Amino acid sequence: MGLKVRAFSSGKQYPFWISMVGTSDCDKNYHITRDNSEIFCLEYVLDGQGYVSENGKSHVAVKGDAWFLKGGKNHEYYTDPDHPWKKIWMNFGGAVVGQLVEAYGLDEFYYPRTNIQPQLEEIHQVLANVENQKVAFDKCAVIFHRICQHLYDSRYSESNTQGTIAEEMKKYIDTHSETDVSLNDIIEHMHCSKAYAIRSFKKKYNITPYNYILLRKIEMAKNLLINTTTSINEISDYLGMCDSHYFSKYFKKHTGVSPSEYRRLQEISHRKPD
Repeated sequence: MGLKVRAFSSGKQYPFWISMVGTSDCDKNYHITRDNSEIFCLEYVLDGQGYVSENGKSHVAVKGDAWFLKGGKNHEYYTDPDHPWKKIWMNFGGAVVGQLVEAYGLDEFYYPRTNIQPQLEEIHQVLANVENQKVAFDKCAVIFHRICQHLYDSRYSESNTQGTIAEEMKKYIDTHSETDVSLNDIIEHMHCSKAYAIRSFKKKYNITPYNYILLRKIEMAKNLLINTTTSINEISDYLGMCDSHYFSKYFKKHTGVSPSEYRRLQEISHRKPD
């Protein structure tokens, strides 16, 4: 994995501090987990696709998406092995962070189509020329405030603002993740041909809308396997898969294990010792 990191081992006494910043060119095995995380994590996807989760709620994150995982929560994110991520990020904390999160109501962690690359690059630049750590962190706190404003605007700006065809398609899929959404359902909401919609989505996100829907279904299946006793056949039907065999085969391709094995492994990992 290509990884460029700048780390800071001190400074946590300041109102805003950064423990690490970097860029990652992920390999197919990239997988990060943190239980009850001591840090906040802010990342932006430059290319590729993968999965990000906070306290068990998951999203597929592709090029142009950002996420803001909060301290004190369980974090998990990992790349799709066939289309590994390239991303820019920072790990940080401090009293100022919690205050800004509360002030802007940033309860969500996933921000699709939210470009925070310029602000993160600005923070990286400030930290590349550190002479006084406190002064550098203070400058970064101001930039982080701007990021919070940008995330707020992205989430809460006019809901009827229209994006490109590809953006509107992705938005529809993301907001219907708990239902059996099909490509034909999406096309009905677009004022263009099916071929143009598919071509636009592939050009924008480097993945077909059909495969993006399947990735979302895998995440839904994982949640159902972990949090319910629903049978494999019922999950397959709920997700609109053609049959349970196809579902199991596709699930194993993307997770490395069958649905039943995934459920068993999760039950073992969450089982409390006597």
